Amino acid sequence: MPKDNYRDVIPTKISFNKSVLGKTLRHVRTRKKMTVMKLAMVSGVSHSQINNIEKGKTNPTIQTIVQLSEALELQPGFLLLCGVSYTGGVSLGS
Repeated sequence: MPKDNYRDVIPTKISFNKSVLGKTLRHVRTRKKMTVMKLAMVSGVSHSQINNIEKGKTNPTIQTIVQLSEALELQPGFLLLCGVSYTGGVSLGS
C-alpha cells in the first residue's frame, strides 16, 4: 500500500500570502452581497483596513481575521489558512 508522502515530510518554510487572503476575503464578501462599508460596520474593522487587506497591502492580525470571519459567518480557520503555504521539507524517513 503506498504511503501518503505529506505525512513523511515536515515543512521547512511556512509563508503567508496576503494577496491570496485579500482575494478570498473579497470573493466571500461579494458572494454574500456585502459592501465594504457593511462589513466594516458588522465586524468593527475599519473600511480602509478592509480595503487594504483585500488589495493585499497589509497583514491583518488574528483578531482582525476573527472579526471578519464572524461578520461573514465563516469559521475563522478558513480565512486564517487560506493564505498559508508550506514549502521545502525534511523527510522523516521510512
